[in-house]
Amino acid sequence: MAASSDETGPRIIATSPRSGARVVAPGGELDLSITFDELMRPGYAITNAGVRDVERRGYSYPDIEGFGVWDAAGSTITYHVVGLVPGNTYALPIRTRSFADVSGNACEEFDLLFTVMQGE
Repeated sequence: MAASSDETGPRIIATSPRSGARVVAPGGELDLSITFDELMRPGYAITNAGVRDVERRGYSYPDIEGFGVWDAAGSTITYHVVGLVPGNTYALPIRTRSFADVSGNACEEFDLLFTVMQGE
């Protein structure tokens, strides 16, 4: 079996909500998705290791319920977030140790920020 020549880490190409968005979260809940530009290695996930950094910067850390679910293509992971409070800005730091592609290359660092607005 030939060794992989992939030495480039995956890039985040989309998030939902998009970073910087203002969202309405009925019941204080929403699904949050992160899409990468390549097939990802299962077993990696967001941890709460960045909570102190998030709080130090004046943001709230979202309460992720359970584990993320990968799509069939293996490039998008979706998390269910609960306990969101209108008026709060949330930060979800994605660090190099959070995700890796199938070749083991670490992902880029990225901060997903979103503000929860009061619903109608």
